[in-house]
Amino acid sequence: VEDFYADPMYAKLRYRFNYQNRVQAGLTIGRSPGAPWEDINYGGYIQLRDIGPMKSIVAGNYQASYGYGLVVGSPFKRGKIDYVQSTATTYEGLKKYSSVGSNYNYFHGVGATAKVSSWADVSAFYSLREDKEEQWHHVIGVNATGKWKRLKVGLTAIENIYANSTQAVIGANARWNIGKVDLWGEVATSQGEQWGLAAITGARYTPLSDVNILAIYRYYSPNYNNIYANSLCSWSKIRDEHGGYIGIEYNRFRRWQLSAFGDIWKTGFETMMQADFIPQKDYRMHTRFRVKRKDEKYTYSLRWNMVYEVGLWKMKTQLDGNLVQNIGQCTYGWSVFQDVEYRFVQVPIVLQFRAQAFDARKWDNRVYIYENDVLYAYAIPFVYGFGGRFWLNARYKINDIFSVYLRVSETVYQQTWALEHDKKNTRTDIHALLRVKL
Repeated sequence: VEDFYADPMYAKLRYRFNYQNRVQAGLTIGRSPGAPWEDINYGGYIQLRDIGPMKSIVAGNYQASYGYGLVVGSPFKRGKIDYVQSTATTYEGLKKYSSVGSNYNYFHGVGATAKVSSWADVSAFYSLREDKEEQWHHVIGVNATGKWKRLKVGLTAIENIYANSTQAVIGANARWNIGKVDLWGEVATSQGEQWGLAAITGARYTPLSDVNILAIYRYYSPNYNNIYANSLCSWSKIRDEHGGYIGIEYNRFRRWQLSAFGDIWKTGFETMMQADFIPQKDYRMHTRFRVKRKDEKYTYSLRWNMVYEVGLWKMKTQLDGNLVQNIGQCTYGWSVFQDVEYRFVQVPIVLQFRAQAFDARKWDNRVYIYENDVLYAYAIPFVYGFGGRFWLNARYKINDIFSVYLRVSETVYQQTWALEHDKKNTRTDIHALLRVKL
């Protein structure tokens, strides 16, 4: 394992209870690699659904998402291609948060949603956590949502209370369906030395069941400041940006699924084209090409993969490549891997193996690749440098109560590159999980 000043052991204990999806409870205890053993993260939740007039009651760790993300958005950032491919524009409501960690994309406290009439819901929530400066941070939030025929409107407000200051964020959103056209939008304002403004509006046109066209415009003023905002943007924060987006999904060709988008903002643009070829159930091929400009940096990237199944075997081959031009310099990076999965018949064992080679010696050329992990976990790490990576996943279902999961991964860097960048030339990670289902 790479250098740690403390014990590199990672540990997690998770308990979940679910009764007909109406009563859900959970407890998670975790410790990050390299952290002192006394620095342990605890998390827990309980969520009740459909209890009389209460649609949802949640306590402990939870997420809140309303409107289109300008006041309170989902903590999980969507890719830009996902906007045109998704039929649902947003997820709304209070939802349990079952992960554990010290990140700041969830609330800790209580919340509830009540159905006050056949067309209106009202929600209220409260959170108390320590911020990054180890100061107490209170959040009080309310939402009212009404639906009438094809029209839906909502109002959301939160109040952030810090040790020496407070901040209010208020927003209104609406959605109106007119036959084949879906119109939606949200406007919000945040308190500061000067009030900031953020607005996003979109229109989806569906002329046929297998054709979608989406257009979005956004404006985020330099003064808009909201740590819980999460919506379409090209930078890490919903702030100081305005731009336009258009995407299309076209699935009228037999065995083909085509999608593309173009996004332009003040200091750059991004465009992507994607094609999926599915000639039969056990064979599919995916190709994606993207061009992106941020300030003076241009990035060209290509991804191609093929998934095919033969009996009990499942294989995946993927190639990624990129080219970056930045102020007269041109660098490249690539990765190629082969996945093999086998499901045994006589014993309840599933094995997954990956062998990967990569050459991305500059930071701008790093390549992000999705990886399977043990149950309830996954990873999207990047490969950077020159070398290879290998991992093996194993799952063994002992009986209906006990299951064992094991993952071993190894990254090997070229010796010369590792010495130049002051890194060890190998890194090994081992994950093991025991599941008990009662």
